[in-house]
Amino acid sequence: MSRRRVAPADGLYVVGVTGGIAGGKSTFVRLLADTMPSVVIDADRVGHDVVERPGIAAQLARAFGDDVLDTAGRVQRGVLGPRAFATPERLKALNAIVQGPLTEAVERALADAAAGGFVGLAILDAALLVEWDKGSWCDFVVAVVADPRVRIDRLVARTALPRAEAERRVLAQLPDAARAAYADATLENAGTLEAFEYAARACAQAIATRARAALAARGRLG
Repeated sequence: MSRRRVAPADGLYVVGVTGGIAGGKSTFVRLLADTMPSVVIDADRVGHDVVERPGIAAQLARAFGDDVLDTAGRVQRGVLGPRAFATPERLKALNAIVQGPLTEAVERALADAAAGGFVGLAILDAALLVEWDKGSWCDFVVAVVADPRVRIDRLVARTALPRAEAERRVLAQLPDAARAAYADATLENAGTLEAFEYAARACAQAIATRARAALAARGRLG
């Protein structure tokens, strides 16, 4: 487990939520956000904005081919994705280009929420939180885990990806055991959606209780 935020004085209780693709992370984030006033920072959406920056897009074109950009110079994620996940070396090249600007943008979003005086949960939805080693941004970290075979089946069912491509993407990600070791709590998504949502709501309520206590101790809640 990495270190967490040290003696924060702002009105945020920052919960990092991490997990692999098609594991249920987004469902948990939604349920957690319903428990109390919340701001959600979606690292994937931030990443969409980052890759569209002209300098980043140009680097991606040099690394992965000019045709990863459309005629307007925008990144074609449907072209970039299969190339980036084709080999560990290519995925490493993608991360080398994107990770620095992306983590800076996420950290700035957290700082903006704190500076704006928001009081409540700041939920950081970040699949790569462990790889970035940014547990120090958070008061609490949750790992949402699921068997890779189940995640592959879900990914194929909800997208147009061929099974081989879905397998490459799932298996290229960090193993869930590493996420669980890094986190303060682990939520398993192994059965039906109903069973997962029941467990997720219980976990979310427990975190909200911790958050209210922490914010009250800081004098941020009456």
